[in-house]
Amino acid sequence: MLTHSHATVIRRRAAARTAGGARGNDVWEAIEAYFAARADLKALLSDGKLWLDEAPQGTVLPYATFTRVSEVMEDRTTAFRKFRAIVQFSLHHWTPKRAKDLCYAFETAFTGAPLVAFNTPVLHCLPGNPLSALGEGKGDRGRDCRIEMIEFEILYTK
Repeated sequence: MLTHSHATVIRRRAAARTAGGARGNDVWEAIEAYFAARADLKALLSDGKLWLDEAPQGTVLPYATFTRVSEVMEDRTTAFRKFRAIVQFSLHHWTPKRAKDLCYAFETAFTGAPLVAFNTPVLHCLPGNPLSALGEGKGDRGRDCRIEMIEFEILYTK
């Protein structure tokens, strides 16, 4: 038998699932809500979606994924808890320059983004340094694609 709190969690997770793959975590919901409002970012991607963890098989370049690297409670009182989440965006494109341009667009859009997690504005959303990598087999004419990754530190309370 589900308690009221378990039923609420299940309903929230079901409501949070999107075609992009959200799984009901409020920090991720905040990222997805902000992305959903950014037509400029969606227009840069072949499918207009931001995928959680990985894109489905057959996704066409360019595309973007995001994943949680870490999430640590930094401070706690009887009134609140402060968390530091590290989120990585991976931007997949045909060439190194296009991947870097896509990464720069995400970096510019998410730096200082007015995200709201757990009904509270986040304290900050700050980028780290971009990192380049070679993907496998989704590039132009069967070549390996290029991936540009950037991490963001998101400090929030709940």
